[in-house]
Amino acid sequence: MKDLALKIIKIMGREDLVIQELDNTPGSPERRCPITHKLDKTTGIKDRTSLDEGLRNTYEWYFKSA
Repeated sequence: MKDLALKIIKIMGREDLVIQELDNTPGSPERRCPITHKLDKTTGIKDRTSLDEGLRNTYEWYFKSA
C-alpha cells in the first residue's frame, strides 16, 4: 500500500506529502494479490493497462472533472 501511495503522490506532483505509517489492522493480509483469470474469462477483456498508466489516467480524469 505504501508503494501505491508513493506512486499516486508522484503522479500528483505532491512530493511534499508525508505518508504516516500505521500498524496493520487485525486480520489484514500481508500481501494482496488477486487472481483475475475468472474475471478475464467472464468479461472476455484481453487488453491490459499498466498500473502506472491506469493511475495516471484516473488522476487526470478526476482532476479534469473537478
